[in-house]
Amino acid sequence: DPELENSALESDAQLARLMRDVAGYEKAVSANLDALGGRSAVLAPLKDFDQWDVTGAYILARETHAERQSPWMIAVAMLAVLLAAGVFHLVGRGRSSGDTGMGMAAAMGTAAAGIVGGAAILMWLGERLANEAISETAHSLEWVVGQSGDLLAPEGGFFASLELLALLALAAGALAVALFYLYSVSRLRHFSSLRQAVAAAGFLAPSLVYLAVFTIGPVLFAFFISFHRWEVLSAEKPFIGLANYAELLSDPVFWTSLLNTLIYSLHVPVTMAIALALALALQHKIRGVTILRTLFFLPYITSFVAISTVWQWLYNSDFGLINYILSWFGIGPVAWLSDPATAMLAVMIMSVWIQLGYQMVIFLAGLHSIPQHLYEAATIDGAGPLTRFRKITLPLLRPTVFFILVTSIINSFQVFTYVYVMTQGGPLHSTEVLVYHIYKNAWEYFRMGYASALSWILFLLILVVTLAQFAFFRKRIEAATA
Repeated sequence: DPELENSALESDAQLARLMRDVAGYEKAVSANLDALGGRSAVLAPLKDFDQWDVTGAYILARETHAERQSPWMIAVAMLAVLLAAGVFHLVGRGRSSGDTGMGMAAAMGTAAAGIVGGAAILMWLGERLANEAISETAHSLEWVVGQSGDLLAPEGGFFASLELLALLALAAGALAVALFYLYSVSRLRHFSSLRQAVAAAGFLAPSLVYLAVFTIGPVLFAFFISFHRWEVLSAEKPFIGLANYAELLSDPVFWTSLLNTLIYSLHVPVTMAIALALALALQHKIRGVTILRTLFFLPYITSFVAISTVWQWLYNSDFGLINYILSWFGIGPVAWLSDPATAMLAVMIMSVWIQLGYQMVIFLAGLHSIPQHLYEAATIDGAGPLTRFRKITLPLLRPTVFFILVTSIINSFQVFTYVYVMTQGGPLHSTEVLVYHIYKNAWEYFRMGYASALSWILFLLILVVTLAQFAFFRKRIEAATA
């Protein structure tokens, strides 16, 4: 520790005694050291080059509470300025009386307090975890100390990142509150009075705080660490710029997982076609139709892990039910999940079965919204079933088709559970999709920075595909709803 000069060591008998004890017993101990301002610290033995003789001791100390105040004071000051700006804006423009101004101040204060409270909870959690890590390190870890003196300090590792996450969440919350305030003020003409705008802001403040702390904050934190070599098992997390993004361009597994994701998404139009056919067949009120609809919808609300486990048994090449049925026709046995040529197809077939009921229900809702008099008029004019389907059903179902297509494509790009349970990305990366590739880098290789870069690439991919669908279908939907 650069703060530990010789004079400080000589003036603290407790510290000197602890250092002698560590050198004598060759184990790490924890203590609150007066010479370090009462800091929690760990003392570990320093050995010579061959790791045989103890020549001294290392001190691993956490930063003091006072040293943690400056960023928080800045963040709180930011919120205070934001709150004051809102109040002065109302008073300056003379839009309402002081009571309404106080109402807006109360709403802004509620949001600010929620953000500070949420961030404080994260910081408290980080402090507790760091303290527990120091205690655990002192009593259970076997320290290996090299000549460079590098130690795994909790305040420089994963636990301190929680505090950084809290600060980012705080900043994101302040930005969200500011944007929401400006949006509300700019649209006051849609409210009969400013008091209604204040009430709306107050009611929305809790949800806004929740989104800011637990959604916007983590997203910004993931963006931040995507520019760092952020490995959980390493204390050093240096800024490396675009190196993570450059690495994924040369990562063959990334390109394989991207291709697998695109191939997997091809099951969406197949599922939509089957679901529409089912909806057309089950839209009429006949005996037992409700039971049939329920049976088709059940897979969608059943645990995906349980479903994947059952389908593993169905696909089993030795005793699986699917191969048993195929044997009646002289086919098989097929190694559905262990053959790279059929593994992705097997996952896609199961996905069609799971998503079928959900899409059928949405199509049924769309079919029931079509006015029946259009079909009656077409029938009187001599139009057959196929003509009525092409001229009436399909055009008026375009908004429904668009909704199902967009949401299903997004879900297909985020597939994870089926792959994780059934194939673990194998065999030979044939089913390794993007989300599973992200999972492996984050929680198996502990490369959080690289995994975050992959996550942002996935986000951009979904955004581009979704915008392309909006651009392609906008005019057709407007024509259908006009």
